[in-house]
Amino acid sequence: METIITIKKNKPAYKALILIAKELEKNDHISISISEGVQKKEYPNFIAPKREASAPFNLFEHLSDFPTLIELRKKAWPKVS
Repeated sequence: METIITIKKNKPAYKALILIAKELEKNDHISISISEGVQKKEYPNFIAPKREASAPFNLFEHLSDFPTLIELRKKAWPKVS
């Protein structure tokens, strides 16, 4: 059985817990081990979007009864263009 305790270093309980664990490790170094270090958070690998001709936003321009993206932008933001 293994128990991992995580305490932030700036908290007062951190020093007390480390001191207690080190004393216990002196008496029973087989059962208790102390490892201090920084844990890095693992983030999932994200795949960057690809701009392909078959992308859904490009299909709007192929519809005959739908205005082009340029026309939609002019209607939405007339002062910007």
